[in-house]
Amino acid sequence: MTEHIQGAAAVDRQGLYEGVVEMRISNDAQTAELDTPEGTIKYLRFKRGIKGGDVPCYLHTDDVSVVGRNIRACFTLFERTHADQSKQVHLDLRPTEIEPTHRLFFLTEEDLRRCAAEWPRFATPQIKRGFVVIAPLDAKLAEPSVPLRTPETDAQLERLLKAGWAIKENRGASVLLSKPNGNGEKTMVHHRPKK
Repeated sequence: MTEHIQGAAAVDRQGLYEGVVEMRISNDAQTAELDTPEGTIKYLRFKRGIKGGDVPCYLHTDDVSVVGRNIRACFTLFERTHADQSKQVHLDLRPTEIEPTHRLFFLTEEDLRRCAAEWPRFATPQIKRGFVVIAPLDAKLAEPSVPLRTPETDAQLERLLKAGWAIKENRGASVLLSKPNGNGEKTMVHHRPKK
């Protein structure tokens, strides 16, 4: 299916990073055309998913035989500014035979901790809440860390604290509580629930 796009919706476009990657062209890539003062540009359009949205990718070819395959491409990561001042990042790709120089990762903010601090990262503006990370060719993401298990809540202890008791001493499996009374202080031991 070919889509014909008239005019450009962007009022400004700034290049952020360039390199060469090996990348799989999505099975749902579509052919499209864009009329420019220099002539008609034919390309394949597809998206890379990211939390809250996606990153548009434009491969400058009308060769549909590359759909679903890995190809080498020179890339430029651009940031577009639209008339309403909203911003969007996108990738322009041009097929090449040059050896790849980088890897691209499309990550959520939470996944950034799996990257080396020196890898360039570019936020996907607006609601997308993600990042395009440009890594060295041999880079690998660190294994995701396992979140620490939060202790089970102790509903009985919470009720006692709301009733005016205070923790005097935390003994792990039990808690010594105290509460002022007319003659000084009364105490009690609360045993935490067993897991």
